[in-house]
Amino acid sequence: MKMKSKVERYEDVGFVCDVCMASVYFEDNDMQASLSAKFGHGSEEDGNEYHLDLCLTCFKTALAEMKVIRRNELMFDESVSDEVRYPDKFGLVPQSKKADFQEVQSVESRRLNSDEEEGS
Repeated sequence: MKMKSKVERYEDVGFVCDVCMASVYFEDNDMQASLSAKFGHGSEEDGNEYHLDLCLTCFKTALAEMKVIRRNELMFDESVSDEVRYPDKFGLVPQSKKADFQEVQSVESRRLNSDEEEGS
């Protein structure tokens, strides 16, 4: 005979932006931006790992700042075209590569979930 019981469980419903502390709920906005870095041993950051969850406004601000850095780094490099120096779609994943990108995210997600289960 099957037994049934009411079980409470927690689900991700949103996040708080690590920069401006704004609440972002998934039901209102199915978007989640993040900035992550993992540095290998021997580097200046020697094994440090970073992860920031960002709201849309903070993501756009960070992206704009990175575009400025790129422009400044390449400003006087005559071997670089203006399209490279001032990219309109800086960091944007092309439509043709989205399927590949989603597959990588899916594999990474499964790996993270299995790591969490092993750690429990």
